[in-house]
This record gives sequence, C-alpha cells and structure tokens, in this order.
Amino acid sequence: MEIASNFRKVNIRIIICAITSILLVILIIWKHHVIGDLNRIVSFSLVAISLIIIATIPHFSNGEKCENYYQRVDLMSLLLVVSLILQLFLSFAFFRGTVSGNSMYPTLTNEEFVIVKATKKIEKNDIVILYVDKDINKLAYGVTNDELLIKRVIGVAGDEVHAVGGKVYVNGVEETGPLSNLHTSDFDLSSVVSCNLDIEESPLVIPEGYILVLGDNRSSSNDSRYLGLFRIDQILGRVVYKKGNTIFDWKKIQ
Repeated sequence: MEIASNFRKVNIRIIICAITSILLVILIIWKHHVIGDLNRIVSFSLVAISLIIIATIPHFSNGEKCENYYQRVDLMSLLLVVSLILQLFLSFAFFRGTVSGNSMYPTLTNEEFVIVKATKKIEKNDIVILYVDKDINKLAYGVTNDELLIKRVIGVAGDEVHAVGGKVYVNGVEETGPLSNLHTSDFDLSSVVSCNLDIEESPLVIPEGYILVLGDNRSSSNDSRYLGLFRIDQILGRVVYKKGNTIFDWKKIQ
C-alpha cells in the first residue's frame, strides 16, 4: 500500500517536471531577447537533468528504492518550478541589461548596468530597449538582424519629426532640455521611412504603431536615421534605472 502511494507521488512529480520543462523551453525560445545567457544555461541544464532522471525511472521493487527516487524527482520538480517563476518575472516584469557602446553617452555609458521594465507602453523621451528586424529595418553600418539597441524615443504615432541645421523639431517645435544642445545630422521623415522595408509610401507623420528613436550621442549612434522607424512590437522594455557606484545604488533614468 505504501509503495503504491509513493508510486503515485513519483508520477505526480514526473508530470510536474515534464510540463514545467516544456513551458520553460517555450518561454526561453519566445523571450530569448530578454533572458540572459546565464539564465538560459541554468534553465536548460535543469531541463536536461530532469529528462535524465525521468528516463532512468527504476522498477519500484521495494519501498526504499521508491522513496529515494521520489526525493530526487521531488527536488528536481521544485527547482524547475522556481526556475519557471523566475523566468516569467524576468520576461514580463523586470530584467537587467548591459549597455554596449556609447550611443547613449553621457546618459548611459558602455558596459553600464540598467534595469528594464518589460513593457511596450512608452512615451516620448523614454529610453527603450528594442531589437532590429531585417524585415522592417534596413541593416546598415554593421548592424545585424536581431541586434539589441538602446535608444531614446523622439517621435510617436502622429508626430512629424525632422532635423535641420543640427536641431531636431517635433511637430514644428524645437527640441528642448538637455537634448537641445546636441548636434543631429539633418533628416526628414521621408529619408527615415526610406530605410523601412515594410512601409511602401512615405507618410507625412509617423504611422500608427511606429516610433522614431535616436541615440543621445548622435554623432555615434545607429538609430532611425539609418535603420528607419521601429514598430512598437520591437520594443522589449523601458529603461527605468541605471547602476550607480555601489550594488545598492540605482539611479532613476530621466
């Protein structure tokens, strides 16, 4: 009777391991942009170990053997569930990123750590993480497909954006604040959209579902001037904090 009870418990844990492993793999493939390499390695390692354990199900000839196996599969199911919960948080809540390059200098510097809120609800002047899509953006200046970029949102749907004389104008109003001192190479919306592979005609304003982004270091930034507009669904999140001098010092992004 006890062996039968243990056998049922083992079966339940095996089912949990199998379902959690499948969900974990699907999530990592789906959210590969925001889940870091270390997290992927740990998660896939757990999945591999669980598969090995499941593949070596012993014949439960005695209660002691069944109990020992139950302890192993119970621990593995717990680790997989914890890993799945962690990856869900990192995919749909907040995740950590590392700045690569100086396109956002002086706001953000190379190899600086940032905390990103996983959201597509953004406003003008937000700093966002987005990815390049070869079916949407023209690949230029060494930018590769699926590459992650960190840029500032300058224009949203309905805005007319252009730069002339080194100054950026949004809906006819000159850029103000700290960014007003930046020199930006001249462009208009037609030249930006000409870099889009999914927009056939040049609109007068940014179309619905698109944004125009620029780097803060505009003399050294691959952005909408060369890659075209970005779709909202290319956004992975909004940068909310950057790391200060210590591990406990995080500064809110302005």
